Amino acid sequence: MWAEVELNEEILQFINKSREHNETFEEIVELVFTQERIKNKTSAPEMLLLSLQFQEIKRSAFDKILKKKRLNFPEGFVVERLMAKYSEQEYVPVEEHIKQIRLNCCNDRKSKRENERKVAKLYNKFILNLFK
Repeated sequence: MWAEVELNEEILQFINKSREHNETFEEIVELVFTQERIKNKTSAPEMLLLSLQFQEIKRSAFDKILKKKRLNFPEGFVVERLMAKYSEQEYVPVEEHIKQIRLNCCNDRKSKRENERKVAKLYNKFILNLFK
């Protein structure tokens, strides 16, 4: 599963604004953690590691957008969440966002079920990679 972002003036402004900001751990939690994951305690070393990994995903996504390349699931997910945040839109909880991604993947029922499984696996892999 991948995403493409049309490179235009608005996206360039978003990237320039977002690149200058290093999200705090609290911002990262708000952006990408499910309610269930928020309930789990995170140690100081884990917080630092997660912050670094989040910044790497963000950097990689911006580099790909500028090179007009496809984004993988974590990159696309982070970009969508950041765009909502920096455009001061009210963004939906992570669980709802994932549900919307599942619904928008395709139209036929069999493909929807398959894509729901893929999205769930990709999100779980994304979270697991953040916690390595």
